[in-house]
Amino acid sequence: MREVLIFDPRRLKCRVQGINHTQKVEVDFVINSASVQDAVARIVDMELANVFYAGPKAQLTYLEKVLGISLDDKLKLAWREIKATRDILVHNSGVINPVYLSKTDEAARGVVGECLVVDKVYFEKSATIMKSLVGQIVSQFQSELRQKNAEVVAS
Repeated sequence: MREVLIFDPRRLKCRVQGINHTQKVEVDFVINSASVQDAVARIVDMELANVFYAGPKAQLTYLEKVLGISLDDKLKLAWREIKATRDILVHNSGVINPVYLSKTDEAARGVVGECLVVDKVYFEKSATIMKSLVGQIVSQFQSELRQKNAEVVAS
Protein backbone atom coordinates (compact mmCIF):
# COMPACT_ATOMS: atom_id res chain seq x y z
CA MET A 1 0.00 0.00 0.00
CA ARG A 2 2.77 2.41 0.90
CA GLU A 3 4.51 2.04 -2.44
CA VAL A 4 1.25 2.42 -4.37
CA LEU A 5 0.33 5.59 -2.48
CA ILE A 6 3.81 7.06 -2.93
CA PHE A 7 3.80 6.23 -6.64
CA ASP A 8 0.30 7.71 -7.13
CA PRO A 9 -0.42 10.20 -4.30
CA ARG A 10 -3.81 11.02 -5.87
CA ARG A 11 -5.00 7.77 -4.28
CA LEU A 12 -4.62 9.51 -0.90
CA LYS A 13 -7.91 11.23 -1.76
CA CYS A 14 -9.78 7.95 -1.23
CA ARG A 15 -12.05 8.22 1.76
CA VAL A 16 -13.73 5.43 3.70
CA GLN A 17 -16.14 5.88 6.58
CA GLY A 18 -14.63 4.65 9.82
CA ILE A 19 -11.11 5.88 9.07
CA ASN A 20 -9.74 9.09 10.57
CA HIS A 21 -8.07 10.20 7.34
CA THR A 22 -5.21 12.67 7.16
CA GLN A 23 -7.08 15.81 6.10
CA LYS A 24 -4.53 18.59 6.36
CA VAL A 25 -0.86 19.14 7.01
CA GLU A 26 0.78 22.21 8.49
CA VAL A 27 2.88 24.48 6.29
CA ASP A 28 5.88 23.78 8.56
CA PHE A 29 5.45 20.08 7.84
CA VAL A 30 5.95 20.71 4.11
CA ILE A 31 8.67 23.33 4.52
CA ASN A 32 10.65 21.12 6.91
CA SER A 33 10.54 18.15 4.54
CA ALA A 34 13.70 17.46 2.57
CA SER A 35 11.72 17.32 -0.68
CA VAL A 36 8.20 17.04 -2.05
CA GLN A 37 8.76 13.28 -2.26
CA ASP A 38 9.75 13.21 1.41
CA ALA A 39 6.60 15.16 2.36
CA VAL A 40 4.44 12.75 0.35
CA ALA A 41 6.11 9.74 1.96
CA ARG A 42 5.52 11.16 5.43
CA ILE A 43 1.86 11.92 4.60
CA VAL A 44 1.45 8.36 3.29
CA ASP A 45 2.88 7.00 6.54
CA MET A 46 0.45 9.15 8.56
CA GLU A 47 -2.47 7.96 6.42
CA LEU A 48 -1.52 4.30 6.73
CA ALA A 49 -1.17 4.65 10.51
CA ASN A 50 -4.74 5.98 10.55
CA VAL A 51 -5.93 3.12 8.35
CA PHE A 52 -4.39 0.49 10.60
CA TYR A 53 -6.07 1.97 13.68
CA ALA A 54 -9.46 1.64 11.97
CA GLY A 55 -11.69 -1.41 12.20
CA PRO A 56 -11.05 -4.38 9.93
CA LYS A 57 -14.08 -3.72 7.69
CA ALA A 58 -12.94 -0.17 7.01
CA GLN A 59 -9.36 -1.33 6.42
CA LEU A 60 -10.42 -3.82 3.77
CA THR A 61 -12.78 -1.33 2.13
CA TYR A 62 -9.93 1.20 1.95
CA LEU A 63 -7.56 -1.40 0.52
CA GLU A 64 -10.06 -2.36 -2.17
CA LYS A 65 -10.84 1.26 -3.02
CA VAL A 66 -7.22 2.45 -3.20
CA LEU A 67 -6.03 -0.55 -5.20
CA GLY A 68 -9.15 -0.80 -7.38
CA ILE A 69 -9.72 -4.45 -6.52
CA SER A 70 -12.57 -6.56 -5.14
CA LEU A 71 -11.70 -9.28 -2.65
CA ASP A 72 -13.68 -12.45 -1.99
CA ASP A 73 -16.24 -11.87 0.78
CA LYS A 74 -15.50 -15.18 2.52
CA LEU A 75 -11.79 -14.40 2.57
CA LYS A 76 -12.43 -10.90 3.97
CA LEU A 77 -14.66 -12.33 6.70
CA ALA A 78 -12.02 -14.92 7.60
CA TRP A 79 -9.37 -12.20 7.84
CA ARG A 80 -11.65 -10.05 10.00
CA GLU A 81 -12.03 -13.00 12.38
CA ILE A 82 -8.25 -13.40 12.60
CA LYS A 83 -7.84 -9.69 13.32
CA ALA A 84 -10.63 -9.79 15.93
CA THR A 85 -8.98 -12.81 17.57
CA ARG A 86 -5.74 -10.87 17.82
CA ASP A 87 -7.59 -7.94 19.38
CA ILE A 88 -9.34 -10.18 21.93
CA LEU A 89 -6.07 -11.85 22.89
CA VAL A 90 -4.32 -8.51 23.37
CA HIS A 91 -7.12 -6.47 24.90
CA ASN A 92 -9.41 -8.97 26.68
CA SER A 93 -7.24 -11.93 27.75
CA GLY A 94 -8.78 -14.11 25.03
CA VAL A 95 -12.33 -13.82 26.39
CA ILE A 96 -14.99 -13.22 23.73
CA ASN A 97 -16.91 -9.97 24.13
CA PRO A 98 -19.56 -8.14 22.07
CA VAL A 99 -16.85 -6.22 20.18
CA TYR A 100 -15.40 -9.49 18.88
CA LEU A 101 -18.87 -10.63 17.81
CA SER A 102 -19.55 -7.35 15.99
CA LYS A 103 -16.28 -7.64 14.05
CA THR A 104 -16.70 -11.29 13.09
CA ASP A 105 -20.39 -11.67 12.20
CA GLU A 106 -21.08 -15.32 11.28
CA ALA A 107 -17.37 -16.22 11.52
CA ALA A 108 -17.39 -15.89 15.32
CA ARG A 109 -15.82 -18.87 17.07
CA GLY A 110 -17.83 -18.73 20.26
CA VAL A 111 -20.14 -16.64 22.42
CA VAL A 112 -19.62 -13.87 24.95
CA GLY A 113 -17.68 -15.08 27.95
CA GLU A 114 -15.98 -18.04 26.27
CA CYS A 115 -12.22 -18.17 25.77
CA LEU A 116 -11.01 -18.26 22.19
CA VAL A 117 -8.95 -21.30 21.30
CA VAL A 118 -5.78 -20.51 19.39
CA ASP A 119 -4.16 -23.86 18.79
CA LYS A 120 -1.85 -25.18 16.07
CA VAL A 121 -4.76 -25.95 13.73
CA TYR A 122 -6.17 -22.41 14.07
CA PHE A 123 -2.72 -20.88 13.64
CA GLU A 124 -2.01 -22.88 10.48
CA LYS A 125 -5.46 -22.08 9.05
CA SER A 126 -4.91 -18.38 9.81
CA ALA A 127 -1.55 -18.42 8.04
CA THR A 128 -3.19 -20.01 4.98
CA ILE A 129 -5.97 -17.41 4.98
CA MET A 130 -3.52 -14.50 5.25
CA LYS A 131 -1.37 -15.95 2.47
CA SER A 132 -4.47 -16.33 0.28
CA LEU A 133 -5.56 -12.77 1.04
CA VAL A 134 -2.16 -11.33 0.13
CA GLY A 135 -2.05 -13.51 -3.00
CA GLN A 136 -5.48 -12.30 -4.10
CA ILE A 137 -4.52 -8.66 -3.49
CA VAL A 138 -1.31 -8.96 -5.49
CA SER A 139 -2.92 -10.95 -8.31
CA GLN A 140 -5.83 -8.55 -8.76
CA PHE A 141 -3.67 -5.44 -8.51
CA GLN A 142 -1.20 -6.79 -11.07
CA SER A 143 -4.12 -7.60 -13.36
CA GLU A 144 -5.44 -4.05 -12.99
CA LEU A 145 -2.00 -2.63 -13.82
CA ARG A 146 -1.67 -4.86 -16.90
CA GLN A 147 -5.08 -3.73 -18.10
CA LYS A 148 -4.23 -0.04 -17.61
CA ASN A 149 -0.89 -0.51 -19.38
CA ALA A 150 -2.65 -2.20 -22.31
CA GLU A 151 -5.10 0.71 -22.54
CA VAL A 152 -2.23 3.22 -22.59
CA VAL A 153 -0.40 1.30 -25.31
CA ALA A 154 -3.60 0.97 -27.37
CA SER A 155 -4.32 4.71 -27.29
